Amino acid sequence: MIHKKNLSITILVGFAIGLFIIQPLGITLFKYNIEGNFDIWWQALKDTFNQIIEFEDYEQIIINILFGFLGSALTMMYYLGLKRK
Repeated sequence: MIHKKNLSITILVGFAIGLFIIQPLGITLFKYNIEGNFDIWWQALKDTFNQIIEFEDYEQIIINILFGFLGSALTMMYYLGLKRK
C-alpha cells in the first residue's frame, strides 16, 4: 500500500533533484559539448545554477518544470522499486 504522504514527499524531492541537480549538470555538459572548452567548469556550473534560479522568461519556466518532472519520474521509479521488494 502506497501512502499519499510518502508519495507526495517523493514527488517533491524528485522535483527538487531534477531542478537543482539534473538540470544544471545537463546544461553545463551540453554547453561543454557545443563550446568544447571550459577553463573553469565550476564557474560554468555556478552561472547555470544562477540562470535556473532567475526565472527570466516563460521558456526557462517551462524548462524548469520539465526537468522537475524528470526528477520526479526518476524518484518515483526508485520509490516504487523499493516498495516491490
